[in-house]
Amino acid sequence: MQELHGYYIEDLEPGMTAVYAKTVTEADIVMFAGVSGDTNPVHLNA
Repeated sequence: MQELHGYYIEDLEPGMTAVYAKTVTEADIVMFAGVSGDTNPVHLNA
């Protein structure tokens, strides 16, 4: 089976938690706009 953060899928149990954090950058927004086709200025001009 595929490992997930050091655990095998069979070892995951209800109630277990994990934390993931990412700072969304302008480059992330521009890249998402490019791949999604959503180039609406409302979403790109802060």
